[in-house]
Amino acid sequence: MSYTEKYELAKKPFLKKFDLMRILGTNTTYLSPFWNEMIKTLESQTGHSFGPWGVPKKMCLDYFGIDIEDLRINAEAEKKVDA
Repeated sequence: MSYTEKYELAKKPFLKKFDLMRILGTNTTYLSPFWNEMIKTLESQTGHSFGPWGVPKKMCLDYFGIDIEDLRINAEAEKKVDA
């Protein structure tokens, strides 16, 4: 998956497990325990449960240490190379 695609996914307001799986470049089997742990942690910290729409982007990216600005820079560099 290209950085442009990862950046487009990361711009969504809510992320689902499949979105994060694609951003991280991993599979469901590996990500599921970490995703479930994140949900439990965030629900206990915020007091809110997360519905089928996913987890707010900022919370999800912060939890996994993903910098959206890095994705943007890499996506722009990727576009320059392709041009």
